[in-house]
Amino acid sequence: MKFNREKGFKILYVSLCVSIALLILSSCATTSFKDSSFKALNMAASTYEGTMETIGDAYKKGMIDESTKENIIKKADVYWKAYHSSVIIYEIYIRQETPENKQKLVDNLDEMNNALIELLEVSQTEIK
Repeated sequence: MKFNREKGFKILYVSLCVSIALLILSSCATTSFKDSSFKALNMAASTYEGTMETIGDAYKKGMIDESTKENIIKKADVYWKAYHSSVIIYEIYIRQETPENKQKLVDNLDEMNNALIELLEVSQTEIK
């Protein structure tokens, strides 16, 4: 299967936009904040998996070298840690739905999305 860089990153950016849109929708009456956060976390995990698969394919095809791959993996580690922090805070929020826990979750989801944006940007920049 031929690697298509534009298509791969287009799919990843669409996934990111959907994830962010889910967070915005969390304030709507039709969708609970809990449900929106859960969906955003699921989308974040899928986006990470897709990004890493794209990076792996690019590495196998010689489109990136070892040092570039390692640079991208460092960004991926930052993102993955932010993701797991968000999951933990989500679990805390589920047990105790306080305004403070909700704000912690919102802040952490924002940090996670920023880390994902950085990961996608470095990935897109580095793949030739």
